[in-house]
Amino acid sequence: MLTPGERRGIALIAVVVTLALIAAAAAVVVPVLAGHEQMQNVTETREILQSLEYSITNGIGSANGAPGFRTSIGSKVPGRLSQLVVQITSSDRRCTGQKYGGGDVGNWTNNGPFSGLYITVGGGVQTPIGVIQDTVLPTSNAKVPSGDIGFVMDSVTADDAQLLDLLVDGTSPPDSASGRLLYDVSPSWPARRVVYYLTAAAGC
Repeated sequence: MLTPGERRGIALIAVVVTLALIAAAAAVVVPVLAGHEQMQNVTETREILQSLEYSITNGIGSANGAPGFRTSIGSKVPGRLSQLVVQITSSDRRCTGQKYGGGDVGNWTNNGPFSGLYITVGGGVQTPIGVIQDTVLPTSNAKVPSGDIGFVMDSVTADDAQLLDLLVDGTSPPDSASGRLLYDVSPSWPARRVVYYLTAAAGC
């Protein structure tokens, strides 16, 4: 028969073994959960980028939703993403740098807003992995090929940039210099990336 001291010793061993098993399980589960959260964040960011794209480029009868800004405002592309949700005026500029006309303002009134996202003037759109800047980049920007427009997102970690590239372009390994998702090193964030998301929108 076990003495009280022996029983306490066995109980202590059981506790130690249990704690060791919990620690081992946590070592496996925590990275898995972290990886799952990262995938969720990057996937949500891709969906936000796609939503902004559709809000600009959707044609009449598009399966992606109602007609976008470009279709509704006479084949013009906004100079800022915030123009998708904030009424434009004749003082505002499209992505070519030209001002809108009175007819454009009226068309916005009749058809806008064009997005349900929270887009701040001068701030842009917050995503789980970085901020999409308010400015829409025209073809004159060195990062944007002819016939395209671009959205820029800064302060994105290298891992997130590569994962977003895989989701957008579907190529492996990730390629920072080709496809619709481009990224490079930001001078002020050595360990992070500036990301450029390109979409076809001839007639900016």
